[in-house]
Amino acid sequence: MLYAMAEMNDELDRLQRFGIFISRRRDELGLNQEDVAKSFGTTKQTISLIEAGKNKTLRADTFLGLSKALKIDLGTLAYVYETGKFPDLTNESAPIDYSKSIITFFKSLPREEQIALLGDKLPMLLKEARRSEGENSGK
Repeated sequence: MLYAMAEMNDELDRLQRFGIFISRRRDELGLNQEDVAKSFGTTKQTISLIEAGKNKTLRADTFLGLSKALKIDLGTLAYVYETGKFPDLTNESAPIDYSKSIITFFKSLPREEQIALLGDKLPMLLKEARRSEGENSGK
């Protein structure tokens, strides 16, 4: 039971840090919660819940909307969401590979949202994955 409580606290801490990151970035850009919400068709309440660290699951459209509204690339946003760590957005000389964070976020989405994000690229990606599997298995 204690272990489960510790895991829950880690999760809340991560979500709270993500919320703080979103709030700070919004403030840096001189936007209020309503501005951000209107920019991609969500509610001020949704933005408030995210900033308070109380939104445990982000939908893909919300994630993409935050990225655009706050002018943060998806990799950086996924990294903060996954780790709760704040990257230095001003230091371009030390790039971080965010691909693992993007993949982790993508896998956390419901299957319907994964398919919606991939759109018409899904058949091509599946074909490429099958071809790659065949090459790796020595066929």
